[in-house]
Formats: sequence, C-alpha cells, structure tokens
Amino acid sequence: MTENELNDMLKSETKKLKEINAFIKRSPGGNLKIHIKNGQKYYSLSDGQHETYLSKKKPDLMYLIAQRNYYEKVKKIRENNIKELTRFNERYVPQAEQVVYAGLSGDRRELVKPYDPDTLKMIEGIESDKFDTAPYSEGCRYETDKGEKVRSKSEVIIANLLNGYCDVLRYQYEKPLYLENDGTEVMVHPDFTVYNLITGKIIYWEHAGMIDDTEYASDFVRKYNLYLANGFIPCDNLMITFECQEKPLDIGNVKRIINKIAEG
Repeated sequence: MTENELNDMLKSETKKLKEINAFIKRSPGGNLKIHIKNGQKYYSLSDGQHETYLSKKKPDLMYLIAQRNYYEKVKKIRENNIKELTRFNERYVPQAEQVVYAGLSGDRRELVKPYDPDTLKMIEGIESDKFDTAPYSEGCRYETDKGEKVRSKSEVIIANLLNGYCDVLRYQYEKPLYLENDGTEVMVHPDFTVYNLITGKIIYWEHAGMIDDTEYASDFVRKYNLYLANGFIPCDNLMITFECQEKPLDIGNVKRIINKIAEG
C-alpha cells in the first residue's frame, strides 16, 4: 500500500461518515421493531421507554427509521476504520528502504544496494554538486555541525536542525536558483535548498534575519515577490522565517517547519 492509497482510504471513509451523519441528523429518532402476530406483520417505534405502533399507511416513515438504525450501526464501524487508519498512517513508513539507506554513512553505502536506485542518485547528486557561493561569502563566519560556514547564528541553528533529519532530508546552503523577472533571468541564492529524499520534493527556505532594518526588509520583500511571481507557494515549496532585534528566531517554529518538510 502506498501513502497516497492510504490517504485516499481515509478521505473515502471520512466522506462516507459525513454522509451517514447527515442522514442520521435529518431522520426521525428511535428504534424500529418488527412484530409477527397471527401471520401479520406490525411495526413499532421504541425510544427505550415507550413503544408506539406505526401505521402501515406511512411506509416512508418506517423506511426512514429502518435506514437510520442501519446507518447507526455502520457509523460505528466507519468511525473505528478512521481511527485505525489514522493510527496506522502515523506509524506507517512506506519507503522504509530509502529511509534506512539515506541514514547510512558513505562507507557503508558502498556495501549496500538500495532498494530504490532513485534515492542513491538523489543523494549522490546532492553530495557531489558543486556551485558558486553567493556574493560576499567572506561574511560566512559561523560554522555548522557539517563544518560549513554560514552568515548568522540563526542559520547555524536552522542548518543543524535540518542536519538532524539527515535520514530523510538533505540541504544545500545558498545554492543558486534561476528565476524570471520581467522576461530576464536572474539568479538568487536561497538560504537553504532542502531535499526530501523520500518524496523527491525540493523546498526553498529563506531566513530574514534583520527584518527591522528598512533597507534589508525592502530587499527581502522584492525577493519574496519574485518567488511568488515564479509560482512558488509559501508553506509548500517556499518556507520563510523572520527575526529582528526584539524578536529573535523562534526555534519552535523552525522545528515545526522541518517536521512539515520531513513529512513531505
């Protein structure tokens, strides 16, 4: 079973439960009872305390009550299905081979053949990728756990937290990205280009670290609008974090963003 198939099952169960609840809500309450006396069939409606016989001249009412009673039993099964599927979805790892392989050291990877060769190609491509750094790279003086130099302590935090998910994520710092601006190709350097090794999705992460500086903020807004004009979607394939002197980087938000990226 794939993750998409599992999600489709959850959506289907949820949709059916919604339809059942709507029918139950608009239908008469009580339980329909069927009695056989002297070869004749009779119907009654019980609320647990009182029982009222129903006229055979109102068959629609009997059908409604019987259908409601039926759906009330189905409802319990659907609710349990959703509960079990949700629990399973939270624990299910559809690409177990890729997850384990991505977490192996380079030396150990040489001895193992990955189940999915696309994972190997992606990892090798990221790790062997060479590119020119952003202008003024001499300003990168803070070191991450990977030994690379970045521009701020906040970027060290983001880089190290991303590296903590190296079994499913890889990132590159300030890798060039080409965008279009009024018909002209321009090069930008996202702070982090993040790769989900399981889904293959690429996410670009910009950290605005001096948003209280007017000139810096204006430049960042122009860059942000350029992303939007090129079809990037915030909180999907474009992540943004902010800070200023009075409000430093919120590490909790960074962790939540990384969790979202890791989940695909």
